[in-house]
Amino acid sequence: MTLHPLAEWEIPEQTATIARASFPLGNIYMKMYEELGVLYTDTEFAELYLGKCGQSAMSPGKLALITVMQFAEGLSDRQAADAVRSRIDWKYALGLELTDPGFDCSVLSEFRSRLCEYELTNKLLDVMLLRFQEKKLIKHRGKQRTDSTQVIEAYQVSLFGPVAIDTSWQAKLKTGFEKSAFVIDWDKQVAICPQGNSNRLWRTARDCNHNPLIEIVFDRKTCAACPVRNLCTSSATAARKIKLRPRDEYQALVERRYQQQTPQFQQNYARRAGVEGTISQGVGRFDLRRTRYFGLAKTHLQHIATACAINLSRFFDWSNHATKARTRTSSFARLRVHCA
Repeated sequence: MTLHPLAEWEIPEQTATIARASFPLGNIYMKMYEELGVLYTDTEFAELYLGKCGQSAMSPGKLALITVMQFAEGLSDRQAADAVRSRIDWKYALGLELTDPGFDCSVLSEFRSRLCEYELTNKLLDVMLLRFQEKKLIKHRGKQRTDSTQVIEAYQVSLFGPVAIDTSWQAKLKTGFEKSAFVIDWDKQVAICPQGNSNRLWRTARDCNHNPLIEIVFDRKTCAACPVRNLCTSSATAARKIKLRPRDEYQALVERRYQQQTPQFQQNYARRAGVEGTISQGVGRFDLRRTRYFGLAKTHLQHIATACAINLSRFFDWSNHATKARTRTSSFARLRVHCA
């Protein structure tokens, strides 16, 4: 195929007139063109069509835009091709005459295959981010995303999030002797209580889910004579007993519980809310849970196109000053509020 690249395109007068009459308040695609201009140009995808002869190739810049619009609405190739032929807002965004017959739906599949073959999939997102930077809609931070391949190759992935707090009554009262109040000597298998007494028994056990535990039991007579027994155990006769995770897990829990109380952790963790919100939006609105295609290359293309669709949706909401939705409260949480 031979490409005759277009640097940009203008909206035909008749298309613009009817589109504005049909959408007096505009819509996502009209707003996109009016505020961002031509999002993708042919020169950015020129290497997909290097042939010097043959039939003229359809504008790859327009095909790239159609691909993003297709994923924004969750359309099949046939539905997207029909939208190009029949929808005024699509013709407006693509700069097409109202009489433009469109193309066969197989063109979209071929375009995706070429993107994967020439490894230009990421350009869909890179060019969009560049346009946003040019319009000062996002800040330049070197990289706007992280390449998952590099993360996997580095083998240094950390899970960032809070761990469960100690739910014992001693920890809840904040006056009792919780597990962290005991000094643990793992090598000698000795635990020292806040009163300086050591344990009588150290043994391995398992919880109800068959996870390994360390069970530490103190001497009953020593506990019975302890002057602060009421801060340690609620039993009238039994000795204090504590259950710990294996050494590495326990130490990691203690360290993370301390870290998650610091302002730096709270600041870093706040970023995760945005990430979780993006994943939720991708799954709930853009069908990100299921892959459309076979193979990693085309699945990666789906992820990139979906990211572009999310960006486009958020740009439209921001441009229209859309009211932010309130954080959803689960049915169980609402019941707790009513009962209180």
